Amino acid sequence: MLVSDHPQLFEVGGENYHCDFTAWDYQRGHESDPWRTRPDPSWVGAPSYGRGHTHYDNSRGYFRDKSDFPGPRTLAAASRWLEHDAVHHARFLLFVDEFDPHEPFDTPEPYASLYDPDWRVRT
Repeated sequence: MLVSDHPQLFEVGGENYHCDFTAWDYQRGHESDPWRTRPDPSWVGAPSYGRGHTHYDNSRGYFRDKSDFPGPRTLAAASRWLEHDAVHHARFLLFVDEFDPHEPFDTPEPYASLYDPDWRVRT
């Protein structure tokens, strides 16, 4: 079983990596995944980090709570598989591929506010 939010495993360049598994659970919405085709009009403010518009900018507006982000959804899906499906197998391999921490380094609250807003990298 593969549980992942890593978009490159499911696109050209990943070369159908997921097909080597009996089953997979792909948690959508990270980085280059075209999960949403337009921004959520009720939520404006997805951080752009100085780069051009990306697929993530469309998806980010749909994350309201930390549990909506792909990382927590990936780990929750892996946990559900262990609880409900692993017990039906004498042997299994569960491969969990978590994309974070990875750019765009979009940290949900309350974690984003835990750090000093005045901190700057010294050059």
